[in-house]
Amino acid sequence: DRPGQSAQTPHGYATDRAPTAMATGRVALRADEPASIQRLVDEGHAEAQHLLGGVYTCGASLLQSHTEAARLFRLAADQGHVKAQSALGTCYCNGEGLEQDHR
Repeated sequence: DRPGQSAQTPHGYATDRAPTAMATGRVALRADEPASIQRLVDEGHAEAQHLLGGVYTCGASLLQSHTEAARLFRLAADQGHVKAQSALGTCYCNGEGLEQDHR
């Protein structure tokens, strides 16, 4: 870590906070408002799934759950969300929330 910078998780999220905002095209959401994001997650919105997965990874605003983070990253990754695909790959590589797999 460099002075003045937050440490990061393997997913690239700052350990002291989750991703802070998401623009859905019409709505801006804040990661510290997970209830408002949950509606979009339930509707299948890939960016919301990725953002909430980051919140669960960091344990910001919610209890940390690598299992739930991996599930949400998978939902977004299956829709072609590139950052979620990368985050899911990191989950597999590190065995976070699912069985470790280096393939």
